[in-house]
Amino acid sequence: MLKSVSTKPGTAHIEWMTRSNWLRRQSTQAFDFLRAQLPDVPNDQILESLDEIESCARDLGLSTNFLELTKHFELTKPCLVTLVRLLVRDATLLRSEKLKKGQQNIEELKDKIDLLVSELDDQKGRGGGMTIPSVKSRAKSFLENYVAEHGDLPSGKHVIHNFFKMTLDFDKLKEKHSL
Repeated sequence: MLKSVSTKPGTAHIEWMTRSNWLRRQSTQAFDFLRAQLPDVPNDQILESLDEIESCARDLGLSTNFLELTKHFELTKPCLVTLVRLLVRDATLLRSEKLKKGQQNIEELKDKIDLLVSELDDQKGRGGGMTIPSVKSRAKSFLENYVAEHGDLPSGKHVIHNFFKMTLDFDKLKEKHSL
């Protein structure tokens, strides 16, 4: 993607490229803007900010390209620090709204979730110095996560991967409990 051309003496930009996946995916033009804002030596704080840009942009359904993001936020001067602040602000709001909506979804279906798991085995497993959550608690955790994200109870068979793989048929459970 990026040619090894540097406006800075030496090859400091190569070290940046090896330390950041997000930078490697930038266009040459975007990297040229970024290179002017980056110190010669990568540091953990800036690398974390670059990861945050990618994470926040994906959560918001935006491009991860630096220049496209600066256009989205109508930044007249492409500035890495400003971009990070705007992305974190918007992604935090979105994540907070999703969390709140997920909690509302769970609250609305709490009685149904409790009914579906009511007859599942509540015995915790033990072995190798570990206590393994019961089938009931693993199923309830799966249901709460599913409902938080989808706003409804699952249907069909689902494989639940936590400690041990288990499959639950939610259509049968719902039918059994007249849901």
